Amino acid sequence: METDTSGVRSPTWMKVALSVSLGFNLVVLGAAVGAFAFGGPHGGPGGADRGVVSTPLLRALPEADQRVLRQALRAEHAHLRESRSEMRAARAAMVVALRQEPFDAAGFAMALEAQRRLGGDLMDAAHSALLDHMSSKPLAERQAYADRLEAFSKRRAGRRE
Repeated sequence: METDTSGVRSPTWMKVALSVSLGFNLVVLGAAVGAFAFGGPHGGPGGADRGVVSTPLLRALPEADQRVLRQALRAEHAHLRESRSEMRAARAAMVVALRQEPFDAAGFAMALEAQRRLGGDLMDAAHSALLDHMSSKPLAERQAYADRLEAFSKRRAGRRE
């Protein structure tokens, strides 16, 4: 027996709450990616951005190597710095779309797509920089990095069980 659900709609408050939650998550993601690529307020690995950069791929690196990667990203991918203003514009567009009545789903979708694209570009650049960096390391340093990555994975798996 089939149930007709075509007339059932989610309450407006639920749509707004989910949209706000998604927007907040994207802001956090943008902050983390931006902190990795461009350093924190002081431009280095210490301070506020040290807690934001939480990906095991980066945290498993020694601080000196994290600094080298940030510098490489700044030097080789200067165009990504310009994307920060695009990221802010996309967040502003999200806020406008969320406050519209009726909800501006198309505007919100465009802002989400911009955030995804910009974040993806930055992650691609970060992965490329990490690949280049690890390609220049001797076996002993790569093995030490592999050990630290493995330790992160085991700790994370232990928390989920």
